[in-house]
Amino acid sequence: MQCGGGLCNIFGSVLAGNLLTIRPLPVIKAFPLVTAMLYGVMFGGGSAWPFMGAVVILWGILGGINGNINQYWITKAAPEAPDFANGLFQTAANIGCVLGTTVGGWFIESWGIEFVVLAGLGLCGAAALVIWGQCFMMNSAAGMHIQAEEV
Repeated sequence: MQCGGGLCNIFGSVLAGNLLTIRPLPVIKAFPLVTAMLYGVMFGGGSAWPFMGAVVILWGILGGINGNINQYWITKAAPEAPDFANGLFQTAANIGCVLGTTVGGWFIESWGIEFVVLAGLGLCGAAALVIWGQCFMMNSAAGMHIQAEEV
């Protein structure tokens, strides 16, 4: 099953590369919603093998998309310093692992393993606010840039 998730991660990476080339901001804005829906499905779906097998496949695809979104976002922030941007990418991924593990551990300790999905939903909500705020600022800055050129 792990191999299937990894192969789906590659597929997700290719898919994200194509989608981010065509319409990056809508893809980036939709990602937290799709992730939250998968968390909701996991919370309500139980642990039946075929069901969780499908979830692993979907997580693999989302993992590939997430990696590309992170790389796109970081590279966009520092296009003139690709090595620095790559370091930021690695740091952000590591911080995400630490925060997710810590918050998930608190949920497991407080409410039990079955509620760890709620930790993911909460972090997904926080990420959505940050992502949507950044997209709003990018759109605002682009509008200001266009207006400045017209003057």
